[in-house]
Amino acid sequence: VEAPMAEGHHVFGVLENGKFFLKHCTSPAANVYGVVQPMIEAMDKAGQFKEVDYTHGDEVTLEKGMESGNVGVYLPTLPKSSFFKSVLVDGVLPCKSFSMGEADEKRFYLECRRILEQ
Repeated sequence: VEAPMAEGHHVFGVLENGKFFLKHCTSPAANVYGVVQPMIEAMDKAGQFKEVDYTHGDEVTLEKGMESGNVGVYLPTLPKSSFFKSVLVDGVLPCKSFSMGEADEKRFYLECRRILEQ
């Protein structure tokens, strides 16, 4: 979903039962990420989901969202230039929204430390 993050109005995509919908949120209390994440958490807590998985990339979201019983949510791209401002103002981002770049560009890193004999 490439929709502008206009002040006072958010648009995000939902894929459910093989159909794609655009959801509009007018007069939101937070940015689109701060609106969607609490909705996901509330629905999960109410038992509406068997599990919640956060993916990265359109292809996997489309693939998983088309499976029976699944829902895919497409959020607008978070501009890198507004990342820190968004966290300061709204204080919340959904899981995986901090991943910048495309899914096929992801790099894998290994964190380690040297263990020395004592």
